[in-house]
Amino acid sequence: ALLLTLSARMVTAGLWLVALALLLWYPVRWWPGDRLWPVQMLNYFMPWLLVGLLPGVAAAVLLRKKWLTLSLITPTLLVVASFAPLYLPRFGLALAGNAPIHVMSFNLLYRNASLDQALALIRQEQPDILLLQEVTPAIARRLPQLSGIYPDGHFYSAYDARSGQVVISRFPITWQAMSIEQGRTLKVALDTSQGPIQVWNVHASTPTPWQNQQREISALVKDAAAETGPLIVGGDFNTTYHSELYRLLDRQLD
Repeated sequence: ALLLTLSARMVTAGLWLVALALLLWYPVRWWPGDRLWPVQMLNYFMPWLLVGLLPGVAAAVLLRKKWLTLSLITPTLLVVASFAPLYLPRFGLALAGNAPIHVMSFNLLYRNASLDQALALIRQEQPDILLLQEVTPAIARRLPQLSGIYPDGHFYSAYDARSGQVVISRFPITWQAMSIEQGRTLKVALDTSQGPIQVWNVHASTPTPWQNQQREISALVKDAAAETGPLIVGGDFNTTYHSELYRLLDRQLD
C-alpha cells in the first residue's frame, strides 16, 4: 500500500510539472517567443505532446485529481485547437487570373537513397510549378527524367548549385536572383498565359541560432512586401506552422 501511495504521488507530481510547464509555455510562445530554445523545441514537437498529454489526462482522472485533470485538459485542448484547422476541408482556391496553378515543394535531401520513389511521387502529383531543395549535382542530373510530367513535353528549370535550389515549371522561366541572405532564396519569373508570376524558392537556415533565421525571414518578408505583382513563395523554411517566424510570413502572404 505504501509503495502504491508513493507511486501515485510521484505520478501526480510529474503530471503537475508537465501541466504547469505547458500552461506557462503557451503564453511565452507569444513573448519572448522563439528566442527561447525550449519554446522553439516545443513548437516543433507540439503535435507529439498529445502522446503524453492524453495518457496524462487519463491518469489524472483515475487518480481523481480534479484540478490536475483540468490543468492537463487545458493544454490538450489548445494543441488540438491549434492543429484542427489544418485538417478541415478547404474550399478556397488561389487563382492566377482564371487558371488554377498546382504548386509543389519538396526537400529531396542531399543524401537521398530513395530518389526513384521521390521522382515517382513528383510524377504522380504533376505540379505546374515544382520547388526543390537540397539538390546535389548528382540529383540534378536525374531531374530531366521529370520532363514527361508535362503533356506538351516542355521542361523549364533554374538551378543554383551553390544553394541546391531548383525551380521547375511548365511555364518559361527567367532567372531573377539568388539571395543567400534571404534564406537561400532562388527567385525566378514565370511567363504564364495569365501574365508574369514571381516565384521564390526558399530554404531557410535551421533556427540554431535563432537570430540567423530571424534575419533571413525578416529580409525575405521585407522584399515580399515590395512586390506589386503575383508572387508565390514556397520551400523549406525550417520552421513550423506555429512559430513566430511563420506568423511573420503569414501576415505578409496569403
